[in-house]
Amino acid sequence: PAGGAGSFAMKDWAAGLCFSFQASAFGLAPVINLGVDISPEKFVEAIKEHNPDVVAMSALLTTTMTSMEDTIDMLVETGLRDKVKVIVGGAPVSQDFADTIGADGYAPDAASAADLCKSLIAK
Repeated sequence: PAGGAGSFAMKDWAAGLCFSFQASAFGLAPVINLGVDISPEKFVEAIKEHNPDVVAMSALLTTTMTSMEDTIDMLVETGLRDKVKVIVGGAPVSQDFADTIGADGYAPDAASAADLCKSLIAK
């Protein structure tokens, strides 16, 4: 999309509402919040329906981090991975983890996520 605008599919970022405000402040498109406990299949459906530029996922517990990798793997399998940027965040998540699972970036908080989305869309 022109001018860096786009849409975002996200899995309940710990501060989802805050991220929405940050995204708005940075001139980013509306956030589509998919909720909590979203399966990789639901991400695929949402990406096909909404055609976002960025998919954001968060985990609050280490036990839920594996679903992030499963989601990225499914995006690869369905041919959608090259169509979206994927960012991850949440308390147990790190840049090393993001790199390991093939995410495009890591953000420790909503403000950083908005900055990261803007820079990824600009590329």
